[in-house]
Amino acid sequence: MKKLDIVKKNNASTTIGVLGTAHGAGVTHLSVMLAVFMTLVMGKSVALADMSGTDCLRQAGIMLKNNFRRKNKIFKMISIYGQADASLLSELMSENFEYIIVDFGVDYQKNYGQFLMCKVKLIVGNLSLWKIRYYVEFMAMTSTVKGMDKWIYLSPYPDPDGEKYFRKNFKKEILSVPCTPDPLHLGMDSLDFLQDLVSRFYKGWR
Repeated sequence: MKKLDIVKKNNASTTIGVLGTAHGAGVTHLSVMLAVFMTLVMGKSVALADMSGTDCLRQAGIMLKNNFRRKNKIFKMISIYGQADASLLSELMSENFEYIIVDFGVDYQKNYGQFLMCKVKLIVGNLSLWKIRYYVEFMAMTSTVKGMDKWIYLSPYPDPDGEKYFRKNFKKEILSVPCTPDPLHLGMDSLDFLQDLVSRFYKGWR
C-alpha cells in the first residue's frame, strides 16, 4: 500500500454519506472500515454518525466495552454518534472534524435531503442474483437526481454475472468491497481498497 497524501482545499469538514439499497448490504460495515482507515492510517479526525435508525453503532460500542477491551480501544478513537439526526449533523459540521461519515442505512426516501448534501456519496448494494433487484430499483428511483453520475457505487464481493449486468445496463463502474470479517482489523486487501476509494473522493481536488 502506497502512502496516501490528500490535500484539502479548505478547513471545512468533508461529509461522506453511505447509503444502502437493501438491508444487509454492508453500509455500517463499510462506514466503520472507512472511519478506522481515516483515523488510524490517514491520521484524520473523524466523526461517525448513525442515521440508519437501527442503533447498531451504540449497541456495538456496549458490546465492545463489555467483552472486547482491545477492540474497544480502537473503536473509541473514532467519535461515534448513535441515533443521530439532522440537527446533530449540523452541529458536527460546525466542529473541528476533518471528516464526518454518515451511516444513512437503507432509507433513501427518508434521508435523501441530508444524503444529497454530503460532499461524497457512496451507494452500497448486493449484486448477488437474488438481491440485485434492489440495486436495480434504486438506480431507477434515482436516475433523474442531479449529480448522481458522480456517486460511487459499491458491492461486497459482487457476483460476476451481477456485476456484468450492472455495468452493461447502467454504464457505471462498481467497486468490489473485499471480504473483511472484522472492520476494526483491516487486512492488506482492505487497506488497498480503502486507499483507492479515498483517492477517488478527491480525484478532482489535486
